[in-house]
Amino acid sequence: MRHSTVHCKDWPCKQNMAKKLSDEQIAECREGFSLYSQGKNKVKTSDLAPLMHAMGQHCSESELKHIVTKLDSKGLGSFNFSHFLDFMATKMNGEDEDEELREAFRVFDIDRDGFITFCELRNIMSTLGLNLTDSEVQNMIREADKDLDGKISYEDFAGIMAVEENPKNEQ
Repeated sequence: MRHSTVHCKDWPCKQNMAKKLSDEQIAECREGFSLYSQGKNKVKTSDLAPLMHAMGQHCSESELKHIVTKLDSKGLGSFNFSHFLDFMATKMNGEDEDEELREAFRVFDIDRDGFITFCELRNIMSTLGLNLTDSEVQNMIREADKDLDGKISYEDFAGIMAVEENPKNEQ
């Protein structure tokens, strides 16, 4: 399976989440965004951490990487206010699908070390009634393991789940 990037049309902005924000919340987002946009309608992805902090959102490094993939799906190094507003709407309305994904990852990460290993994946698949061969489990890990360390990080897991949820985007 080839990996694809997640595009704006594939996440909640397509549902026009900003309509669920009050005028006050939109103004708060605009104010935070303008602190880092330098008079433009774009913010550099490198300014995401301080922007999120200014918005009262304290994110881990892995969360920031995940957010960047949502906001800057084309890898241009910046994102616009519209995408930021849609993203913040999911956060402010408690509709962040990321938490569900993290919960699913925790089910597989039995020892809570931040990685899904061969043994963990094989055990969970067996528990789910999927009696896979060692080769099949190894292929699953190989398919998801972007940094080739032999285990699946949260970022690897999120990437493969995004591809699975959006098969039409495969390239």
